[in-house]
Amino acid sequence: MKAISLWQPWASLMEAGSKTIETRGWKTKYRGDLLICSTKNGLSKKAFNETIQDLELPELDYPEGQALCVVSLNDVVSTDIVYQFIFDNELNYGDYSPGRFAWITTNLRPIKPFPVVGQQGLFNVNDELIEFL
Repeated sequence: MKAISLWQPWASLMEAGSKTIETRGWKTKYRGDLLICSTKNGLSKKAFNETIQDLELPELDYPEGQALCVVSLNDVVSTDIVYQFIFDNELNYGDYSPGRFAWITTNLRPIKPFPVVGQQGLFNVNDELIEFL
């Protein structure tokens, strides 16, 4: 299965269903199931607070270096297109500055978390490791 690594807390926010759009500086032609993984070295609390001021995070576990859930990647569009239609905390959970891309996801499916060595960009993870809950 195709996979992508996200820093914490964004990976767990996606696992919780609070985040459905991942913003990136690059686009992909890939559409389909996407395994969401947390990076081994998550963003520090200090760095996170400097990035997103006054954001209250939900009470979640924020494991690092784990595969957390599967979503369907439905579309990748310019952030300029989706920015005007996004509300609530979703705006706080991504970088919607011009020239970036919004990866639109749906169909969140929980899995039994397991360790994964992430990579930059999209990478492959053996389907046999994924246990849906």
